Amino acid sequence: MRCLEAHRPDLVINGAAYTAVDKAETASEQAFAVNEQGAANLAKAVGASGARLIHISTDFVFSGTANTAYTPDARTHPLNIYGASKRAGEQAILHHIPDRALIVRTSWLYSVHGANFVKTMLKLMASRDQLSVVADQLGTPCWAKGLAHALWRLAEKPQNGILHWSDAGVASWYDFAVASWKKGWRLGCWTTRFPSAPSKASTIPLRPVALLFPFWTAQRLAEIRHHAGALANIPTPDAMCLFPTVRPISAKINKAGPKRDVNGIWKV
Repeated sequence: MRCLEAHRPDLVINGAAYTAVDKAETASEQAFAVNEQGAANLAKAVGASGARLIHISTDFVFSGTANTAYTPDARTHPLNIYGASKRAGEQAILHHIPDRALIVRTSWLYSVHGANFVKTMLKLMASRDQLSVVADQLGTPCWAKGLAHALWRLAEKPQNGILHWSDAGVASWYDFAVASWKKGWRLGCWTTRFPSAPSKASTIPLRPVALLFPFWTAQRLAEIRHHAGALANIPTPDAMCLFPTVRPISAKINKAGPKRDVNGIWKV
């Protein structure tokens, strides 16, 4: 609250969260303290300051058992502690400041920064002979910079409620790993074929099987790229400290960039 009083912002974007899905199963108090109580406290402070709030949430508030993509008004049904704590945070925010809060749910975020699936896969591909990657979970990968651009547009167009944002395209974790490998292989990161095999997901904790977002719900905000095209941004020079074996070709990946085919579809 002191920070809001000192700086008096018009808008607060909250990306803070407890995101350790596996650990949350045995640390539920910590997960709820951050994702529910922390969100509630922030909402109260934002409400008192007169600012607006954009809160980042997750596709894990859903069960992943629907036969269609999830719309913002779809019924939530989290399967694990992480998802339940994030849903509780959403509910707390909309309870305290329903007219000045926007919940933005996203999915499968990846970036050159922080820990994420793509960076982990690239590191493992450079150091292991074989990988086993989950193939029975589907989702919509999202490039973090694309989400940031969307949030910037949302800051210019005040609204409240719930919105879904992701890149276009559906993939399993195995598909996403293959797409990541192809980008590196075509640019000379490694010379061997993809050394991986699909596997089944662990049952503890329970995870949604198919979490698909209809990307068109937010398309008017900014250009939505296919996740395969956005992969051209991984890896970049500032991430190369993790991947010394591919350091020499990092500049090529950025220079090449994504390309579209004759139909305007992003190509890997």
